[in-house]
Amino acid sequence: MSRPSADFHAVADQSAGFISHEVKLTDTLEGISLKYGVPIAEIKKANRLFSNAIHGLVTLKIPIE
Repeated sequence: MSRPSADFHAVADQSAGFISHEVKLTDTLEGISLKYGVPIAEIKKANRLFSNAIHGLVTLKIPIE
């Protein structure tokens, strides 16, 4: 599975096993999940989220293989 290019405003930190994604006001957890090909449950676990609600202007950790 290919990972997104730098156009997605993400920074890869492969040594840490994640990509940092800066959340925009229009982003949804479902959209981020689809963009990176990572299940919502994994994103929630990596970021200690308890709901699907995310707030703009934060950075999420996106787990990578």
